[in-house]
Amino acid sequence: MTGGCEARADSSGAYGRATDEATYEGTEPHMLTAGEVAGLIVAMFWAILVCFLAMVLVKLARLLGETTKMVSELSERVVPLLDDVSVTVGETNRQLVTVEAIAGNVKEVSDHAAKVSRVASGLMTGSFVKASAFRYGVRRALEGRRRS
Repeated sequence: MTGGCEARADSSGAYGRATDEATYEGTEPHMLTAGEVAGLIVAMFWAILVCFLAMVLVKLARLLGETTKMVSELSERVVPLLDDVSVTVGETNRQLVTVEAIAGNVKEVSDHAAKVSRVASGLMTGSFVKASAFRYGVRRALEGRRRS
């Protein structure tokens, strides 16, 4: 090839592009243009962003793993608790049936006691009124006989 670059084997035997020493002999090193510097800066920021996002994804993966572990542990603990709650609710319902029966019996006894109280009140009131009236009548009769 003539001019700038040609394929040459290096010491390891691999082929690649090599520059012609004559091209750069006696000249100063190549300076980067503003576009190349801007591209280099963008590439560095892009690499930093990719590293940052990779760290965020690793932390997110750890968080999801821990969350999965916690949910499985929680479900292991919740199932026995739900069983206990179910047994407790069943026992409570059974006790409520018993309490309802007792409350019905108490209401019935209370109704009977009220009836007995009314009958007793009627008997006592009527008897006292009759006894009082009889006593009053006897007293008036005795007073009338004494005067005469």
